[in-house]
Amino acid sequence: MRLDAEIAWKRVRKFIKAQEFDFELVAHAHDLIVTGGVGDVAAAHVFAPLAAAALQKTEAVSVTVVGAGGSGVQNAARDAVFRSPGVGNPSLALVTGLNISGIRIDAAGDEAPLHFMIPYDLDPRATIGFRVHWTSGSATAADNATWIVRYSIRNASQAIVNPATVLDTAIAVQNWVDATTFKWMRTARGIMNRDTLTFAGDDVTPIGLALEVELDASDIDLAAEGVWLLGLELDYWPIRTRRSLSHRARHIDSD
Repeated sequence: MRLDAEIAWKRVRKFIKAQEFDFELVAHAHDLIVTGGVGDVAAAHVFAPLAAAALQKTEAVSVTVVGAGGSGVQNAARDAVFRSPGVGNPSLALVTGLNISGIRIDAAGDEAPLHFMIPYDLDPRATIGFRVHWTSGSATAADNATWIVRYSIRNASQAIVNPATVLDTAIAVQNWVDATTFKWMRTARGIMNRDTLTFAGDDVTPIGLALEVELDASDIDLAAEGVWLLGLELDYWPIRTRRSLSHRARHIDSD
């Protein structure tokens, strides 16, 4: 293996923003009772407003019920939120007081999944690194956060499964360090070992990588101060030749 494959500035870095994670568009519905006249009651199915912090699309809805004794009009809001399908269903939300958004983590154990095609120039015979980018309203230097990244590798025509395998080198716990709120935090590097992905002739065998980012533990007051996942950084050693990968594999192992 080339010794310079682990030199940081020679590696490709890609940043996957929180907005590129997997979401479902969800609105919560409730029965709203509207009285239109004496003794007349009707139920209208409307969307209930969600938390103001959520990234929403709101459209006014007017529900009118006419009864024997008169009429009644009820205005409601139809709201939608981009919710992660992972454990805890964290939502895409604006960071408090800022014009950027991230995935708001409400409790330790919340998970945010994503998936993407493995980069065509990724050389699987070198390690692959992962770093979590995040922020918080914490002002306590002793606060910390521990993140876990899990993965699932899929070949073409292979059944998709949820990520379950942890990285070979876990991401170390990260301290908040000082009293400055809403810093852009970048964790230590978690590592997927070399040869986890494999060659098949001129192609890397797997085509897809499903990932899951979890806030495993934190001292931060998540309700009052909040934690927002801003994105995931990926780094890898690129293939730097158009020669076949099978030849490339033999070449770099002999360096």
